[in-house]
Amino acid sequence: MYSITGQTSQEGFNENKALSFIVSMLTNYSADKWLCKEHSKSTMYWIYNDNVLAFQILHNIGNETGNLTLIETAKKINHTIEGEYKLSILDGNDRIEVMFHNQTITFPPYSGTGYYYSPIIESDMQFGANLVRNPSVEYGDPYPDHWYFSSWCNRTCWTNEQSRTGKKSIKITANSSTDDWRSEVFNVSASKNYVFSCYVKGTVISGEWFLTLRWFKDFQPIHENFIFENNTTIGAGNYTSWTQIIGFNFTAPPNAVAADILLRTFNGTGTLYADDFEVKEIVNAGTYIVRNDVKHVQIPDWQDYADLLLFGVLDRYRRNNSTYLEWFNNATKMFDGTGLRDKAFNKTGKYETYKLALLIITAITINKTQQITMPQNLTQIIQNRQQIFGKLQRQNGGVATHYLDGFIPDPNATENVETTCLAIYACLQNTEIPIRYVPEFPSWLPVFTLIAATITLIALKHRNRKDRKAIKHSQSPEEFNVGKS
Repeated sequence: MYSITGQTSQEGFNENKALSFIVSMLTNYSADKWLCKEHSKSTMYWIYNDNVLAFQILHNIGNETGNLTLIETAKKINHTIEGEYKLSILDGNDRIEVMFHNQTITFPPYSGTGYYYSPIIESDMQFGANLVRNPSVEYGDPYPDHWYFSSWCNRTCWTNEQSRTGKKSIKITANSSTDDWRSEVFNVSASKNYVFSCYVKGTVISGEWFLTLRWFKDFQPIHENFIFENNTTIGAGNYTSWTQIIGFNFTAPPNAVAADILLRTFNGTGTLYADDFEVKEIVNAGTYIVRNDVKHVQIPDWQDYADLLLFGVLDRYRRNNSTYLEWFNNATKMFDGTGLRDKAFNKTGKYETYKLALLIITAITINKTQQITMPQNLTQIIQNRQQIFGKLQRQNGGVATHYLDGFIPDPNATENVETTCLAIYACLQNTEIPIRYVPEFPSWLPVFTLIAATITLIALKHRNRKDRKAIKHSQSPEEFNVGKS
């Protein structure tokens, strides 16, 4: 059993309180849609971030303990993602790049600790009218009205080869070149918040590609009137279907009176179609926003970030690639006995809790099958991990996202589901962390293993039926009472 019942956050990590926190963060924000909030004060929900990790934790522990609240809560998350949004909960997690339950672990070059564009799939925000003229580039002769191009029908074309709305779209075909399409300027209101977006289709091979909103202090879009610009990166990759690129919640400068929107590339190679441009003022921010994180983010220096490096270690370990040991050693070099001093730490001076959890999870996982020599300070951290995460656990059961020397929670940090879930994983008994080593077997052995596993699973289910009633009645009635429907 995982539970650490009876411990307080001062004595050690309290898993029951952590699970209650996770359940409490699950919110029915619209009709019967249940997703985890980013943190207690946020209106933001992510697919898949906290939600998939919460599903794993609640589903696994709920089924092991027979706790109905955890089981039902996991079902709500699953219904929302797979039922309402028609997404597969087994596809993994684009934002934090790891999913332990089905052992899907991805890492760079297409990766990221944050996001570059994140389509809004649902919200109750209120927007003003679309400010872009001829937004679906449907009319004009011989080129689309209210639009300008850098290299007509050489590298920037108006075409009917692809379209999302109507029959037309604009196109950039770049070969290590710099090109753009840009709209006419339109009126904006100073200091107001805006969303800008378009849909793209095609292939980005290399170079820098952006959707850009430029702000001007007069209606002539010349250098003298330019204030600054907001860019949303269009990452390298194949956009086989129309994909929304969005710049979310940017504030117009206090002296801005006009703006334009651009699709552009610098030293780019690839072919990209674009359609359905929008720039809208956010009239009312509303009470909830659901966004779907998308990869297509290239991070050339990804090994300078501890979390991405550790994802790479886990991926290589699962694939029986011996380079995981070298990468793990590189990760331990970032560890100073308190936390991981990576590129992000160098900017903030604050330790990130989930990276410490990932280091512990990774070390315990690979040490199951490969006895490794770990730095003494890391061995001590692993031995004392329950006490350490107990210090970082807040009164509400959640775990602080950042901490300072002495494992003191950063007073400005929040508690979120992602960090709390990874802390639970890190505090499990060594044999219970659910990442298994997958060596190379002869082709017939997986079939034999599957048959044996099926027989074992049937036997366990039969035993669990007998045990579940006793387990359920032994559960304290005060536990997991948050978020019951």
